[in-house]
Amino acid sequence: LKETESVQASDLFPRKIVRKIVDYSPESAPELRLTSRSMKSCVDECCLERPTVPLGIDLSILLCCQGEPCCANQLSVTARVPARKANLFELRLKARPDSQNYLKGIHRVPTTEGAFVEYRLQLDAQADNSGVLDYLGEAVGREIREVALLDCHDQATLSFLSALPEWLEIEQLRVTVDMLSDDVVDHLLSAVRKHSVDCFGLWISQSTASHEVNFLLRLSSLVRCIHIEQTEIEGIGRHDQYFCGVEHYDWTPTILDMFERKLDKLYIRNLASARYLSHNGCEAIRKHLPALGKKVWFCATCNPPVICNYKEHDHHVFVSDTYLKVKHSSRLCEACDFH
Repeated sequence: LKETESVQASDLFPRKIVRKIVDYSPESAPELRLTSRSMKSCVDECCLERPTVPLGIDLSILLCCQGEPCCANQLSVTARVPARKANLFELRLKARPDSQNYLKGIHRVPTTEGAFVEYRLQLDAQADNSGVLDYLGEAVGREIREVALLDCHDQATLSFLSALPEWLEIEQLRVTVDMLSDDVVDHLLSAVRKHSVDCFGLWISQSTASHEVNFLLRLSSLVRCIHIEQTEIEGIGRHDQYFCGVEHYDWTPTILDMFERKLDKLYIRNLASARYLSHNGCEAIRKHLPALGKKVWFCATCNPPVICNYKEHDHHVFVSDTYLKVKHSSRLCEACDFH
C-alpha cells in the first residue's frame, strides 16, 4: 500500500498521453521531465523516436568566405527554430545516444527576433558530414519549413544538400546562385524530388547550363510554387531581353507551359531587364492564364503595353506600368512565399 501511495499521479499517465502533451505544447517538455524519474524517461523516449510533429525549422547553409583563413572551406549551418519549440529541439539534440559526438559543435546564437531562436554549426566542407546530418535530421523532425542554400554553385554546398536524409521533407527550398550550371541543375532537381519540395525559390545572376528553359519546365512538373529573382548583371540594362541567364528569348510560351503542369503559383522579379517579356507576351499571358481552368497566382515585373484592371473567369487581372498580376479570386490576399 505504501508503495502504491508513493506513486505520483504523473507516473500513471499513459505514454500516448505524454506524447500528445509534448506534441501539443513542446515548451512544457523540460518541466514534465522534472516531475518524476519515470516521466523524465517517458519524455526522453518520445524525443528519441523520430518526431511526427514538425518544429517549423528553417535551415540555412552558407559556405564561409574563402578569403577568411579562420573559416576557409567551412560550411555554416544555421537552424532557426520557433522560440516556443526551442526547448524541445534542445531535448531532441541531447537525447540522442550519439549526442556527445556532435552536441559540442552546436551553439545557440543571440538574435533580435524574440519569436525565433538560432542554433549554428560549423562543418568542414571537405569532410564526410553524413553522421552529423543524420543526427541533425533526427532532431529537426520529418519536415523542415525552409532550407536556404546561400552559395549554391560551390560543390561543398551541393554535397551537403545531397547528404540530407532521404526521409526529410522540405516545404520550401531557397537557392542563391551566381552561376547556374548543369551540375547545379541536376543536384537541385534531385533534391526537389527526394524531399517533396512544394515551393522553390531561385535567386540567379548568370548561367552556363545547357537548358535553362527545360530546367524550369521540369521544376514546374515537381513543385506547386516557383519564385525567381534575377539579380543585376553588369552590361545588361532594363531595355535588354535577359532572364535566367538567357538573352533574346521569348519566355511567354515557357511561362504558359509551366502553368499547364503542376505549377499554380509563379512570381518573377526582374528589375534588371524589364523587357524579358515582350509587349505581345504580356498580352498573351494576361489573356490565357485566366482561361486555364485552374486557380492561378501569377505576378511578374514587366514592361506592358497597356495598363488595365478587370476580372475574367473568376481571375483578377491587374496590369500597372511595372507589374502584371493574374490572381484567382480565392487567392487575392495570398502573399509571396519568399521574402
